[in-house]
Amino acid sequence: MAIFQNLPYQILRFARQLKEAGLAVTLGRSLGAISGLELIQLKEKEELFVLLSTHFVSRPEELPVFERLFEEFWVENAEGNQQDRKPLPSIKLPLEIIGEDRESPEGTKKDALTVNYSPEENLRQKDFGELSEPEAKEIDKVILSLAQNIGLRLSRRYKTAPKGKRVDFYRTLRQSLRHGGELLVLKKKKRRIRKDRFVVLCDVSGSMDRYSRFLLRFLYGFQKKVPRVETFVFSTQLSRVTELLRLRDMKGAYQQIAAKVKDWSGGTRIGSSLREYNRRYGGKFSNPRTTFIFLSDGWDQGEISLLDQELKALKRRVRRLMWLNPLLGLPNYKPLDRGMSTALPYTDNFLDCHDLDRLEEFGQTLQKVCRAWK
Repeated sequence: MAIFQNLPYQILRFARQLKEAGLAVTLGRSLGAISGLELIQLKEKEELFVLLSTHFVSRPEELPVFERLFEEFWVENAEGNQQDRKPLPSIKLPLEIIGEDRESPEGTKKDALTVNYSPEENLRQKDFGELSEPEAKEIDKVILSLAQNIGLRLSRRYKTAPKGKRVDFYRTLRQSLRHGGELLVLKKKKRRIRKDRFVVLCDVSGSMDRYSRFLLRFLYGFQKKVPRVETFVFSTQLSRVTELLRLRDMKGAYQQIAAKVKDWSGGTRIGSSLREYNRRYGGKFSNPRTTFIFLSDGWDQGEISLLDQELKALKRRVRRLMWLNPLLGLPNYKPLDRGMSTALPYTDNFLDCHDLDRLEEFGQTLQKVCRAWK
């Protein structure tokens, strides 16, 4: 997970290193780079590279020096290598921008920009099940923004294309440095045709009560921004809630889901719920481009042989099976219960989801998985 502490101050240090290495760095260029932080996603290495190189590189021969120092800068800051650091003055800037549909005063939709923010560090790492109501309301907002941010990243994938409609600034910049910084050729890119599908099964049984509210909030934001997502909830029975999560009001969607699911907070029968999915929906939604995601603690009161059978059938159809378990965050937790131990051999990614940081790590893993698909 990318970790940036007092990044504006670190950029000033980085600018000083570049100047000592011979680059023509000025205070104006440094302040311009810091101002540009408001317009990029800091967890994307390429975007930060383009921003800083645009301000600090002016000649082709400077690029190798910049690339070497940038790699050191990224490792030191983005990977959290903060040892032997003196405390730095805090400089607060809105560092992430996400898109969200809102109503304009005239009543028409437009794509507005909303600033994503981070709660205090101790709240980011606090178990969802231990949050007070005021803390839960604050986390609700952040989870929604996080999910939409992940969704935008997954849906806005581009590839180089000579006849693309958007300029590829990264490749254009690299090309220009070969010609003394002159922009002789504009490299283009276009949106990839997305064929990826995501299917999510969320456990709303009694043992998941502490977490289901936050996970459904996450799924609501995720489905808003990612195409081709199908969402189901289950306890002892399976219920498809894809259309309900498309409602404009999350509170109304949550109430309708609770009314639709008759066994909310009941027992857990993962095997029979999965069998219903495989029989009713598997042929339509499961294919070699599908990432299948379970959100469950794995406690199963049903037949384990049935769970094994249905997982085996599911695994043959989908590309990847990911399992998010909030109990994985407990200090002494081991997946020894019969449901989870049965599922693990079929699981490609076994991840924690008990707090905000873990959900963010899941999003990063999902992005890497999708980025690897051609």
